[in-house]
Amino acid sequence: MPWKEIATESEWTALLPKEHQSFLWSWKWGEAQESLGKKVKRIVFIHEDGTRLFAAQAIQQATFFALNYWMLPYGPFELTSATSEQCKQAITQLRDYFVDATFLRIEPRMPEEDYKELGLVPRRSYQPAVTRLIDLTQTEEELLAGMHSKTRYNARLAERHGVKVRVGNAQDIDRYIELEEETAKRDGFKPLSSRYVKKLFQELAPSGTIRLRLAEKEGVLLAASIEAVSIDTVTYLFGASSSEQREVMAPFALHFDAIKEAKSQGKHWYDLWGCNPESEEDIFYKPSWKGITRFKSGWGGELVRYAGTWDLPLQKKMYAWIQKIRNI
Repeated sequence: MPWKEIATESEWTALLPKEHQSFLWSWKWGEAQESLGKKVKRIVFIHEDGTRLFAAQAIQQATFFALNYWMLPYGPFELTSATSEQCKQAITQLRDYFVDATFLRIEPRMPEEDYKELGLVPRRSYQPAVTRLIDLTQTEEELLAGMHSKTRYNARLAERHGVKVRVGNAQDIDRYIELEEETAKRDGFKPLSSRYVKKLFQELAPSGTIRLRLAEKEGVLLAASIEAVSIDTVTYLFGASSSEQREVMAPFALHFDAIKEAKSQGKHWYDLWGCNPESEEDIFYKPSWKGITRFKSGWGGELVRYAGTWDLPLQKKMYAWIQKIRNI
């Protein structure tokens, strides 16, 4: 039951799950990573009877000195129902496929009980381990009823204040970057590099894999977001807001417009992409996410928890040495 590389976009796209499909698995997302100088492999785990059980898009993260590691974002993921034993075999045989790697950083969409038995080491969550999903198959009335009353009020207030929302284009990306830098300075986080944002937009916007959404009042940009799009899901990926005119509630107009458009396009889910779990004792809880979690929970939906990020050491002595000298 070996892992096998998929060489063509059509074959890869055909095997991806049609439900809860992550943009991180798309061929286009892999191409964007390759444009940033990274190697990418799309691989599938095949049962001896020919059934394709698991798949992963692997992205090489670093190759210097003795370090060579790959990231499998939200992967390996199931293609069809598999037994616990088959899950173990799939993880174990990653060792044989990536024989030259120091370690793999994986985010399995598999039963969690066997992870430590397989030698996986828990890490700080890389992709969001907890998110909030809004089911867009509901009517608009049901979606509104599922929102917090304050969220509904603020979305309507933004409309009354004359906030207009539109999808942006390549000429707007510099405005987004400036707004994100302003947000980062105000809220105390490190912004994405302008090169990274521009490259993603350049590579992915033409195919519709990502899109820029702007909330403006009289031409002044007050809030913006970058969304990632898969076959059934729109994901709120990055966002920024101005310190000006905060009373007009532009971020509420932005998300409400995104939710309505995703629904009109026949998407099943709007993914708010990262928030705190319910319990402050949970390992994935982040005090710094308190405010954004409160904002996102106002939109309703279901809280979903994944297994998080794990390392699979392949060269154990080298892996142990690397952990001692640097925090990767």
